[in-house]
Amino acid sequence: MTDSYYQILVDEDADEHGAVLLDLPPGIELAIAGNAVVSVFVSEPAVETVRLRVADSFEGIVTRRRITELTDSMVRLGDADGATLPGPSNQYRILHFRCLEPSCPVEQRRIHVDPRSVPQCRLGHGAMLVVR
Repeated sequence: MTDSYYQILVDEDADEHGAVLLDLPPGIELAIAGNAVVSVFVSEPAVETVRLRVADSFEGIVTRRRITELTDSMVRLGDADGATLPGPSNQYRILHFRCLEPSCPVEQRRIHVDPRSVPQCRLGHGAMLVVR
């Protein structure tokens, strides 16, 4: 078990097989990291597990089940007064990247991309492109 700021999001019993990668920037707040994971699950209903990486550090596997456990047990800001609007976050958008090589399975999700550091395929195929 890792000792991490993001540990509350991690499902210690989860298997990494089939997990999609969500790469987040250094120093991201826990609540924003959690919301980014939720955004992946909402926008991609077939995804059940997310491999969470923050600032190039692997934090663990987050599962849809774990996020459901957390959100079912919390009262969120605005829940009582109806002030929270449903829908996608207006703070960020999940960017889904895929390798340019048609047969390569490498994918990655991010909430921010510095044009100077576009994600690279970990198998050496070069820069990745945003999936629309």
